[in-house]
Amino acid sequence: MDSLKIEGFRGIKGELPISDFNVLVGPNGSGKSTILEAYATLTLLHEAPGSFPIYLVLFAARGDLRRSLISSLPNDRARIELGGKWVDLKKEINEKGALLTFKASNGCALRIDVTKEGIKHEFEGCDDNNKKGLAVLTPCIIPLETIEGVAKYTLPEIGKVKDLKISLSDVTYELVLRKNPWGEDAIFVKEVRKDREKEYCFYSAGRGLQRAFALKIYLSSPEINHLFIDELETAMHPELLDKALEWMVESRKKVTMTTQSLEVIKMSFQKLCERGRYDSNLIIIDNDGTLKVKSFLGEDACDVSEYWDDPRLMYD
Repeated sequence: MDSLKIEGFRGIKGELPISDFNVLVGPNGSGKSTILEAYATLTLLHEAPGSFPIYLVLFAARGDLRRSLISSLPNDRARIELGGKWVDLKKEINEKGALLTFKASNGCALRIDVTKEGIKHEFEGCDDNNKKGLAVLTPCIIPLETIEGVAKYTLPEIGKVKDLKISLSDVTYELVLRKNPWGEDAIFVKEVRKDREKEYCFYSAGRGLQRAFALKIYLSSPEINHLFIDELETAMHPELLDKALEWMVESRKKVTMTTQSLEVIKMSFQKLCERGRYDSNLIIIDNDGTLKVKSFLGEDACDVSEYWDDPRLMYD
């Protein structure tokens, strides 16, 4: 199994094993989201440069996007490696802001110019066929039209998805595509219960439902190969969370997700092991200046997730 090696990205230095389905668990400040960002950066340059707008959501979820990008390289340089692939990152401060340069082992390079006016980016030497392939979900849905300097982004290829319904025990939700009162294309949610029915704008729905629909669409897209998910359980109803985990396991796509929920860990590995997905990896993380990692693979992860009460107790 290959190891993801990180040196200097948001000040983290260390390595951890990576599989096709990775669950990162640890307390606040342990570096889970940083590892997610680093792995997504490596994936973006090697597999999915066309996913740049949605990739930025990982950084925007921390707050101010410009500040988040610049602080991802606290020093002048950083490096991310996995299985012979690598990305070298460099930061140059100038009078207008900062220039971030990412150079990958496959020849693909990305320049991000961060200024007070906004954010500009340019790819060089990248495979034009790799237009998409990466999707992210953060604890909140961030419509990218609200991020200065980034092109407007909507859920990908939504019109091609056949099943736009989510059925729970007492309610069914369905995405409806139609014009809004101003004649613009818009996404609405149709909510059907036994005694009533209503319709409302997608971004008026609860965060958990928004993210569940986004996940369903990403998993349905043949163009998306790898999902990076930060704390899926945030604001999500338990029944909806159970369905979301079911979709992820059944999709056979690559997934890397973070969580602080022991229930999510147990539910995830119960479903993974029931389906014989032993390409899974439970990674316990802590960080006291040095990244501490303990990993359980496949059937070992299934066994461990059954009986533990607190992941911090798993350290020797």
